[in-house]
Amino acid sequence: MAIGFFVISKADIYLISFLILVGVLGFYEVYKMANQSKILFVLGSVLYICFSLIIFQNLDLIKLNYVLYPMIILFYTISIIDFYSQRLIFNQNLYFTFFRFFIYITIGFSTVFLIRSTEKGLLLVAYLFLVIWSTDTMAYFGGKIFGSRSLSKISPKKTIEGTLIGLVSSMIFVAIGCYVLQFSYYFIVGAAIISIFSQMGDLYESLIKRFYNVKDSSNILPGHGGILDRGDSTLFVFPIFYLLIGLIN
Repeated sequence: MAIGFFVISKADIYLISFLILVGVLGFYEVYKMANQSKILFVLGSVLYICFSLIIFQNLDLIKLNYVLYPMIILFYTISIIDFYSQRLIFNQNLYFTFFRFFIYITIGFSTVFLIRSTEKGLLLVAYLFLVIWSTDTMAYFGGKIFGSRSLSKISPKKTIEGTLIGLVSSMIFVAIGCYVLQFSYYFIVGAAIISIFSQMGDLYESLIKRFYNVKDSSNILPGHGGILDRGDSTLFVFPIFYLLIGLIN
């Protein structure tokens, strides 16, 4: 946790190095779960590292967005179809499996750096993580105490009540922050959208693990599972927020 706070404090070599590290570990986890060739793991990792370094050098962000925006839209399109099918579509196709996981990890972690690099990046990152953590925490305890109706077959332990409590709680936390810091109350509306995508990220990781019949993405973090177990909401929230920023601007 302390390392995370340190590296996120500035958009510099420490942050991009940290994101490269967790991204490569994420590739290791998905290809381990999918029982794919080590060659694909190496290829995905190398491409991800190259993409991250291009972002860090900020060679031409406008041109980069012409690639990044379609990737973001395509990823959410694939994930929605996966949700609807309750399985990973075209999983037998090696190239499609590679592409799915490549954009899943690449756009998820790279948009963390891109958002942090904006003028008010630290505030925006803090805002996103506030919504993610409050949603996750309150959804868990809300589901434990009040949950009675299962949200989805993908993850039977997640409940409708917990989901709604997580959503409302994140909006309340943001509303308090907006009142104290005199920020726009539009952030509350944003919190609702972010909270929904945060819980979708959690559910999507559950779908992947359920499909490959594993409990955790790995045991890299003892007691917490793997990188993707900890970063599932981040991988879903930051790309949509980056896309929304681009549309607004």
